[in-house]
Amino acid sequence: MADDDNVSRRTEEAEALTSFYDDDFLAHVDTDGDQASPEAGPSPALLANGPWRIRVAPKVVLEMRLPPDYPSEAAPVPYLRAPHYA
Repeated sequence: MADDDNVSRRTEEAEALTSFYDDDFLAHVDTDGDQASPEAGPSPALLANGPWRIRVAPKVVLEMRLPPDYPSEAAPVPYLRAPHYA
């Protein structure tokens, strides 16, 4: 039951992120941080499982990987993708 609750809570959170970040909440990105899919928005499976990606600047993406027990027991693991600044 906890897994179902985690999936439900992650889906709700991702929907809120989609509402807040709009086009900067990316369904699929390539390694340079560009939108790689013409999808209008993330699928429900992506919302529940992640990783979540938010464009914070041109070619800079914050990626949050979601452990299976997020959000009930674990935190997301953040990665900042900025290939042109490395």
